[in-house]
Amino acid sequence: MAILDAHLAHSPWLSGNLFGIGDVPMGVYAYTWFALPIERPELPHLGGWYARLQARDGYASQVMIPLT
Repeated sequence: MAILDAHLAHSPWLSGNLFGIGDVPMGVYAYTWFALPIERPELPHLGGWYARLQARDGYASQVMIPLT
């Protein structure tokens, strides 16, 4: 996730200025990472990207489902 954070310091999405296909699979991993009760380092760019993902209707309805 630190690698993603470093990349996101330069663009709002993994694909650049627009949401793209690269954001989809990593968004699934990010949901799990943020949902698990673990200690996480401060990664502000990753946090901003994750907030933008959460604001997308498709992400919220298709990815943000209960972990089992």
